[in-house]
Amino acid sequence: MKGFTLVPVHVPDTEADGKASGTGPVAELAGRLERGLEQHFQAKPVRIMWAMRDLAFTPAILEGAWLRTFPDADVTRLADAGHYLQEDAYERIVPEFVRFVATLPAPT
Repeated sequence: MKGFTLVPVHVPDTEADGKASGTGPVAELAGRLERGLEQHFQAKPVRIMWAMRDLAFTPAILEGAWLRTFPDADVTRLADAGHYLQEDAYERIVPEFVRFVATLPAPT
């Protein structure tokens, strides 16, 4: 299923709509992401900007796998942002992202 059809069908709009049950395609994707975190990124600098009102990728996912894998990550919790973080909080995440990228070593 393509991303543009997956999101409206499987990303919850409200807690009551049943899509946030921890099963189905979104939960499967979250599981795959969590399994790949340590393997691919643990030795890298990590900057996390998390939408605390996201009903698909909940705060529990951040506190669980992400912070367990990256205990030293620099984290910003955006209390009023939902699933579309880049739309809900672009004015906050863009400057944070630019600052983070500026701290990274130049590619060799």
